[in-house]
Amino acid sequence: MQLTEAESDAIIELFNLGMGRAAGALGQMVDAEVALSVPSLEIVRRTDAPDQLGCPAGQRICAVRQTFAGPFDGQAMLIFPEGSSLELVRRLLPDSPPLGDMTDLEEEALTEVGNVILNHCLASFANLLHSEIRTEIPIYQIGRPEEIIGTAAGTTASTYVLIIRVDFGLFAKRIEGHVLFLQDIASIQAFQTAIRAFVASMDA
Repeated sequence: MQLTEAESDAIIELFNLGMGRAAGALGQMVDAEVALSVPSLEIVRRTDAPDQLGCPAGQRICAVRQTFAGPFDGQAMLIFPEGSSLELVRRLLPDSPPLGDMTDLEEEALTEVGNVILNHCLASFANLLHSEIRTEIPIYQIGRPEEIIGTAAGTTASTYVLIIRVDFGLFAKRIEGHVLFLQDIASIQAFQTAIRAFVASMDA
């Protein structure tokens, strides 16, 4: 599964639009400007995705997962290394205790961050691709990458992951995050078809 340079550029453009709006909303939540790095993009087999995230062995990640359906189906995930998640949630909830696992309130805060970011990204895709994308309520998860992405229990070779990497800058700190789209071959092909139509309309 590969994307052409034009398709990759179009996806990054759509993602940038969504993330720009999400950064504005997130900035209001933390009362600070949110800086974003230039996204990078690649498609890998789902079984290879944990290695592509670059997390040290044994390190847990926090994720907000949202199922979506439309002309292409799948799951969107916002993933942070556990340390970045704790740093972000401390900015959202300054009265949180300094150490220990996340409380229910902190998990709700991080889930809301994921909801804002993923919904803005999917909404940008839907608006510019002239498609309706339906979403479910996001859920919060924490665990090792292979557990979160679903490879620990085994998965079919036909499942791929579209990985978009972006760094968040908050209060002069870098908070690394990843947005993943988990899709099977048929869904990614439908997504590519929609992107090609978008590229063609831009060239017309």
